[in-house]
Amino acid sequence: QGFRKSIDLDNDLMEKAQNDLSFPYELTDGEIADKPAVIAVADIGGAVADPNVPGVELMMKAMFGPDGKMKLYAIAADADTAIVGSATQDQLAKAVEFALAGESGLADESSVGVTTKLLNPAAPWTAFISPAGAVAWGARGAQTWAATFGGDLKVPPFPATSPIGVSLNLNDGQLQGEFVLPVDLLKGIAEYALMFQAK
Repeated sequence: QGFRKSIDLDNDLMEKAQNDLSFPYELTDGEIADKPAVIAVADIGGAVADPNVPGVELMMKAMFGPDGKMKLYAIAADADTAIVGSATQDQLAKAVEFALAGESGLADESSVGVTTKLLNPAAPWTAFISPAGAVAWGARGAQTWAATFGGDLKVPPFPATSPIGVSLNLNDGQLQGEFVLPVDLLKGIAEYALMFQAK
C-alpha cells in the first residue's frame, strides 16, 4: 500500500510539473515467488525519444530492455517485510528468499550476508547496491551511446564483491543512516583502479 501511494504521488507530481519530460508509472498486481506483488512500469525510452537524437532511445533500451521501460517491483515477502527492487523476477525471488532466511540459510552463504552483518539489524529499511551490477548497467548505456558516434568504448567488468550496504532507522526522533563498504569491496575497487592504470 505504501509503495502504491508513493508511485501515485510521483505520478501526480509529474502531471503537475507540466514539463516536456514525463514518464508516469502504470501499476498492476502480480505474483513473484508465490508472494503478492505490485509492478510499476514507466516508458522512459518513449519519454526521451527524439528523432533528431536516436542514440538516446537506443541507450534507454540498452539500460532498461528492448522496450525501453523501467520496471519496479514491490513484493510482500511476509506481513512485516517488503522487497522493492528493479531486477529480473528470478533475482527478486532470490531476494525474497534471502530476506526470509534471516540470520541463517542464504544469509550465511551469500556475499550479501557479509554486508548484512555490518548493518544495524534493527533498521527497518535496508538497501544493497551491487557494484558489479551498477558498473555493467551503466556500461551498457555508455557503450550504446558511444557507438552512435562511431566509438568503441571498452568498460571492463567490475570484480565480484560484496555489495554496498545502506540502512535507515528512526531513533529518538532522529533519522539515522549507515553506509558500509565491506573490506572485499574496497579491495575490488583498488583492483579495478589498477586495471585502468595498466591501460
